[in-house]
Amino acid sequence: MSKKVDTNSNFRFIASLAATFFLSLTLINSVYLVRWAKNIRRGRAQVINGLWLGISKGRLSSPDSYIIYVLDAKWPYQQYTGNLDLRKKICDANGANCTTTEGLWLDSQGNPVFISNGLATINIPSGIPNTINEYWVKPNPNPRSLDWSTEALFSIGTTNGLYDVSQYFIKPSEETTYSGENNTSGQNVSFQTKIGYEATAADCDGSLGQIMYLMKSRPEGYPNPKTPWKDIMMPSGYDRLVPKYHILNWQKKTGWHDEYATIYGVENYQMNLNSPLNKNDNFNTKISQTRYGSRDSMFPPHYLAPKWIGWSWDVQNSRASEASRSAQLAFCNIPANENPDYYWEADSDLIYLGDYGEVIRLKYYEGENNFLSDDSKAGKREDWYFAKDVGLVKLEVVYFCPLSWGNFPNCLPCNQNSDCAINEFMKAPHITLNRVQGPPLPTPTPGWIQLDLTARPSTGTAPLKIDLTANVSGTIGPPYVYRFDCTNDGTWEYQEFKTTNSLTVFQLCTYTTPDKYTLHGRVEAGGTEANDAISIDVLAVPTATPTPSFTPTPTGPCAKPGDANADCKVDFIDYAIWRLHFGQTTTNGIRDGDFNNSNFVDFVDYAIWRLNFGT
Repeated sequence: MSKKVDTNSNFRFIASLAATFFLSLTLINSVYLVRWAKNIRRGRAQVINGLWLGISKGRLSSPDSYIIYVLDAKWPYQQYTGNLDLRKKICDANGANCTTTEGLWLDSQGNPVFISNGLATINIPSGIPNTINEYWVKPNPNPRSLDWSTEALFSIGTTNGLYDVSQYFIKPSEETTYSGENNTSGQNVSFQTKIGYEATAADCDGSLGQIMYLMKSRPEGYPNPKTPWKDIMMPSGYDRLVPKYHILNWQKKTGWHDEYATIYGVENYQMNLNSPLNKNDNFNTKISQTRYGSRDSMFPPHYLAPKWIGWSWDVQNSRASEASRSAQLAFCNIPANENPDYYWEADSDLIYLGDYGEVIRLKYYEGENNFLSDDSKAGKREDWYFAKDVGLVKLEVVYFCPLSWGNFPNCLPCNQNSDCAINEFMKAPHITLNRVQGPPLPTPTPGWIQLDLTARPSTGTAPLKIDLTANVSGTIGPPYVYRFDCTNDGTWEYQEFKTTNSLTVFQLCTYTTPDKYTLHGRVEAGGTEANDAISIDVLAVPTATPTPSFTPTPTGPCAKPGDANADCKVDFIDYAIWRLHFGQTTTNGIRDGDFNNSNFVDFVDYAIWRLNFGT
C-alpha cells in the first residue's frame, strides 16, 4: 500500500480493541447493548464505564508470553498508561473447580504490571498447570471509579474454552455468490461478488496455502470498488481489477507470536466486463501484484486469525509493509519489506447471526499509522463474518478519508466517523456483502435444553443490585446465547454468547424503585430455546423527611456549555450523558447532551463538550 492508503485495491481483509479499532469499548462508551435479533454480540460489549482489554493469544503454553492491549477511551481514541487491578477467574482444564480473586495485578516476579501506551507483555513461567482463565481489569488508582473492563479469556496448556477458527474460516471448493451494495456515493448500487478457492499448493517459501480469487459483476462491486474519492485519487482502471490472494494455512514460523492464517500477497488481473463472474474469462491478463510483509518479526504478513481464539483476541502491528511490482516479474521474486510501515490490526468476537447461529467475526483495520486518531491519515475497517462449517457469510467495509483529500461527505476521517471507533456494528457501511448461494448449510441437531436462574440477593431495599447465575442443562451442548430482561418488559438488558453451560453476571440489574419485579432469562442453542423467571422484591427505605428531587435545567449560574447535569463543571459525567443520548432526537436540550439545542444529539454536541471539558 502506498503511504496514501490502500483503500484502492487490495481487499486485504482489514482491519477491531479499537479505534476497535479495538473497537470495542470506551471510557464511558456503552458500545451499545445489542438488541437486534439477528446480530448479537457476546458479553464484553456490555461494559458501560470501563477500560477495554484485549489479549493477543487464546492458547498459551508454559512457559510462554502474550500481549495485553488496554484502551482508556475508544473515542476519542486513547491508550491507557498505568497500573491495573485484576479480577481473575481460574478454572481447571475442564472448566471446573474455579476460584476468583481480585487485587493489584502483579507479574510472575511479584512486580506490578505496568501498561505503557496501551500495551504490556505478560510472561507465563514454566510449571503453570493447565487452566482456563478469565480476566477483567480496572485502573489502579481509579479516580473515576470505572467498572471492570471487557472480559478476556485464554487457556494455558489446553484448548478447552477456546474456538477453533479453522472450523469457521472454511475455504470451500465450490464458488460462493454474494449479493452486494455500494453506498459510497450516497445511493446504493447493487452488484454480485463471487469468491472461490483453488486447490492447496506450495507457495513461495514452500508453505502450503491456497489462492483465494474474487470476481464482481460491475466496477462498483467488491473488491476494488469504484468510489468518488478513488475516481479523483487513483489512475483510470483501478475499479476494473479482480484479485487473487495468496493465503497461507495455519502455521507458526520461527519467531512468530502465534499460529496464524495469513495473506502473503495479491495478484491483480484485468476484469472482463462482458463475462465478469466467469473465472475462465477473467484472470488472464495480470496488471499488477504486491507482496505483503512485516518489519516486526513477531507478526507475519497480513495475519488473518490465529488457529485458536478466546474472548477479546486482538493483535496490532504498526510495522506492516509491502512492495508492488509490474506484472512481468515473478511473484515470488518481489521483496516484501520495501514500502514504509503502516498499520494493521485484527480482532475477533462471537456473534449470533440469525439462521447461521454461531459466527466468528474477524474485524480488520488497515491504513496509515495513527489513522485511528489522526484526521490527516487514511484507512479502512472491514468486518468478516464466518459461520461454523460454512465459511464467509457476510462482509462490511467502511473507508476513512483524510481531510486533505477534499470534501467527501460520505467518507470522513476515522475520528469523525462513529463506524470506526464507536459502533460495534456498522450503521452506515460503504460496502456490504451477504451470502446468497454456495455449499449447503449444515443441518441443526435436535435436542432440548433447560434454564435455571438464581439471583443474589432476590430481596432487599432500593437501590438493589443483584448478581445473576444461569445454569443450562439438556442434550444440546454449547455454544449458548444467554439473554436477560431485568423487568420482563421485552427488552434484553444483557446478552452474551458463551461456550459454557453456566454464566454469572455481576450487578446485572439495579432496581431503584420499590416494587415486585420479574426477572426473565432465556437461553438459545441449536435452534431451541428455554426460559426461566424469578421474582425480585425491592423494598422501600423509610425516611423521616422526603428529600425533594432536583432536575438540572440549562439556566442559572451553573449553565455552561457542555455541563449536562448542571453541577458547575464539565467532566466525564456530562460525556456519559451525551453518549447515552447520542443519535437520539430530544426536546430536553442540555439535560440530554444536546448542547446546541438542535433537538438532536450528535457530534456537534460532543465538540462543545470537548471544547469546554475541565472548565
